[in-house]
Parts: sequence; C-alpha cells; structure tokens
Amino acid sequence: MHSVDGKGISSGVAMGPGIVWRKTDSLGVSHASSLSVEAELIRFEKGLEDARKEIERTFRMAVDTAGEDHAQVFSIHLMMLEDDDFLSSVSSAIRSGATAEHAVWHTAEALAAEFAALDSEYMRARKDDILDIGRVLVSRLTGKTDMIPESAIPFILITSDLSPSETMSMDRKKIMAIVLEEGSVTSHAAILARSLGIPCIISARGACSAVLESERVIVDGEAGTMIVNPDEEMTGRYEKRIHAQKSEDQELRSIGKRKAVTKDGRHVPVFANIGSPEEVDEALSYGAEGVGLFRTEFLFMKRSAPPSEDEQVEAYRKVLEGMGDKKVVIRTLDFGADKQVSYLPTKKEENPALGLRAIRLCLTHKEMFITQLRALGRASVFGNLRIMIPMVSRLDEIIQTKELFEYVRMDLRKEGIAVRDSIPFGIMVETPAAAVLSAELAEHVDFFSIGTNDLTQYVLAADRMNEDVASWYDVENPAVMSLIRQTVANAKARSITVSICGEAAGNPVLAEKFLRMGVDELSMSSALIPQAKRAICGLNLKGNA
Repeated sequence: MHSVDGKGISSGVAMGPGIVWRKTDSLGVSHASSLSVEAELIRFEKGLEDARKEIERTFRMAVDTAGEDHAQVFSIHLMMLEDDDFLSSVSSAIRSGATAEHAVWHTAEALAAEFAALDSEYMRARKDDILDIGRVLVSRLTGKTDMIPESAIPFILITSDLSPSETMSMDRKKIMAIVLEEGSVTSHAAILARSLGIPCIISARGACSAVLESERVIVDGEAGTMIVNPDEEMTGRYEKRIHAQKSEDQELRSIGKRKAVTKDGRHVPVFANIGSPEEVDEALSYGAEGVGLFRTEFLFMKRSAPPSEDEQVEAYRKVLEGMGDKKVVIRTLDFGADKQVSYLPTKKEENPALGLRAIRLCLTHKEMFITQLRALGRASVFGNLRIMIPMVSRLDEIIQTKELFEYVRMDLRKEGIAVRDSIPFGIMVETPAAAVLSAELAEHVDFFSIGTNDLTQYVLAADRMNEDVASWYDVENPAVMSLIRQTVANAKARSITVSICGEAAGNPVLAEKFLRMGVDELSMSSALIPQAKRAICGLNLKGNA
C-alpha cells in the first residue's frame, strides 16, 4: 500500500480499479502538403465546419450537465474558430506550403505559449483551452483521436491532465473519480468535475507511474489523496465512508421531494435554474417547485440564424407543460459579454461585460426581440409563465419592454391567437444601479430576482471566474449585502415577491441570511436543491439571527 498526495478540488470518495491514460504527445501532423494551396484551404474550411458541429454538441451537453457558467468555455472555443487573427495565421501558413493540420497546431501552440508566459494563473490556464480547440480541429482534419480508455466496468481515471473537451467526452457512468498529475483549480476540467460531482484530485505528481494496470485505488477528493493497493483495514474504513455517502445521497433525494418548511412553519419555495427544455425532468427529479430562471439565449446560440417564432414557442411550451401549474420564470435574451452570436452585427468591445448586452442589446435590435416576445405571448397559454428582464439599469428599459409586449399582445389577438390576460413581469436585480433604484423600479414590476453572481462582480469590480481576484469576489462583502438588503426592503414595501437567483442561493449559510432579510424564494442549479431544502427545514426564522 502506498499513496500519492495532491490537491482535492472535488469532494467525495471512490474506490475501484485505476486505469492510467498515457496521452500521446505527438498529434502526428505532417508538415509539407502534397496538395495544392487551394485544396488545402478547402480541407481547412471543411475541418472548421466539422469542428464547429462537434463543439456545438459538446456545448449543449455541457449546458445540460454542468450548467451555463461552466459551459462557456465551449462558447469561447467557437469564438476562437471565428477569430480573424487565428484564421489569418492558419491560412498564411497553408499558403506557405504547410498542411492544414500543421498550420492549425503551429498557430495554436504559438498562441498558447503567449498565454503560458503571462503572470496571471487564470490567464495561464487558458493556454489549455487554446490547445484543446487546436486538438479538436486537428482531429477533424486527420481523423485521428487520442481517446479516453474504455472499460466494461466503472474505473478511476488517472492521467496527466484533461482538456474541457476530454472531460465532457467521458462516460460519466463509468468514471468513478479523476486523478490528474497537473491541472489547476481554475481549469475547466476541474470546474466541470466539481459541477458533475466527480471526486477529483489535481497536482498529484507521479500518479501515473504509481499505479499498475487495473490496480485497486482509493480516491479521497476531500483529503486530496490517492491510495494505491489499500490494505484490508484501509479498504474497510473507506467502504464505510462510501456507504455513508450513498445513504446521504438517498436521504437528500427523499428530502428534495418534500416542500422546504422551516421549524417555525414558513414555506420557502425552491426553484431550478435551467438552460434548455431537456433539463425539466432533471429539475423535477431533484424536487424543484418550479423554474426560477430559464435562460433563453441558449436557444439562439451556436446557429447561423436566430430561431423562428415557432421554434421558440415549441421550446417554451415544453418547459411550461413539463412544469404543469408550477411557476416558470423565462428570462429574455441575455446576449453580449461572453455570449456572442455571429448573426448579430455587434462590434468587438474592449469590456463586453459593461457593453451592449442583455436588455440593452434587445432594445437595440427590436425585430429579434419582438419575435421572442410574440413567442412568449403565444406560449403563455401552456402554463404558469412569468417574464423576466435581465441587466436592467434604468426605468425606461422596463417601460419600453412592457410597451413592446402590449403591442405584441394586441397584434396576436388581432390574428386570433390566444394570450393569457395576466402575465407577471419582473426584473433581475444584478446591476448596482437597479439595486439603488429598486424602490422606483418596484412600482413597475411584479417581482424581483436578485442575481448575486453579476451583482457581486459589478459592485466589487472583480471577475468571479478570475482566480487572481478571487479574494475580492465575496457575496458577503458589506457593500453587496447592503444592496441586497435595500432591494429586499423595497420589494417588501411594494408587496412584490423577491428571490435570490445565483450560486449564493445554494449556499446554506448565505441562504439563511437572505431569508432573514425577507427574501421569499430561492433559485439554483437543480443538483443543489435537496441540500438547500434540508438546510431550510432546520431553520427557525423567528429565532435570533
């Protein structure tokens, strides 16, 4: 028995056969082309299209399994495939006589080297994203892939590192745990492992050489330790922990089926955040009492043209009918920042998070926005619909949107199409401006949903995905909590519902603070719902804070 220590970045315990994946360093790309330049450029264009389709499939899978935030790396991959500098460099190398695959890999390596030399750990980790897209594109061009090992039984994967694409290609029914010799806390492989609930250790130097093929391995994601060939006493100890882990999972699933009622009798509705109609069944299985956020922009992304009105109606209908009479909050388009589409004539912005995004972009491109509002109006008859406007910073954005919807409602009725008489309108309070103006904004909407993710990073000027400023990104910062408290108080004064929608909603400690402020509802990733309900059931909100 011996062990290898690393850094645990996804908790949990797993025990099973260890399989080492020794990746090939060389992609086997040939340098000089035997084809004409024109033929090689055509190969490159075909490879680009095939790579786009593959990454689009991976993106949709990542949204469904890991959530919107963690899927964004694949959106960045697609943007790289459309980057003028990248495409120009590859084309130039091809015109100099290189094969398409050599030109792609040479360009990706050069760009990755630039990122690797940066001081920021977060930016250095992005080199792996660049190499990932390079590998995907080369594999499309050559037809050669270096695949994760297959096994008839579940196993523990041990390798040097995993790219985001490799992580998403794993058979999650077979991978019990992941041990990486390299990796970083901010790598998307680490992020995806956490969101998928797979025990994972990074920086486990020497792990690949420490395990013989199919040798029994224990991975303790909490302690950051891999134990190889454990003795009987160690095996027994971890078998008890694994059994306790399974029992707790079953208990949580049972709790998720019940309503979250505090000890003093207050029911706190807990909703799911989803990004596609396919996530409805999963949300219900975890005990969601409705949908607190349906991100509609994912219907519009990874396409050459926006979805038609009929396509949107069908997507909204599936969610509304799937939820029955439960409340469904559908957020209007939140394009911009890290979510871009090729069919909108938007300019490159120095700081897209502060640019033309969300409701600003929708009111600039009204034709597309009206199509979405028409689809929402038509779908309203299928369930308990609420419409939510994102990134509001001025009152006139609410007024314009509601006026547009009334225009759409009248138009639909003239066409003989039914629309519900009363459809509540709300806003996401995720800008400091909206929080400060919340008393005035509350006069014009039916509910508030406080988006703690964006609100925190805007108040503190700290990117939550940037490891270098992680210590600045803090929802509990007095400035952030003060604005949340002010927003809740203003919602209560106007007797409108207020919810928390963001990662903080799934944090039991923060959730209690929000509920004591007067927050009515919580909305979070589906997998967090059972734990949140258990925590709520243990609270006495009439007791001392």
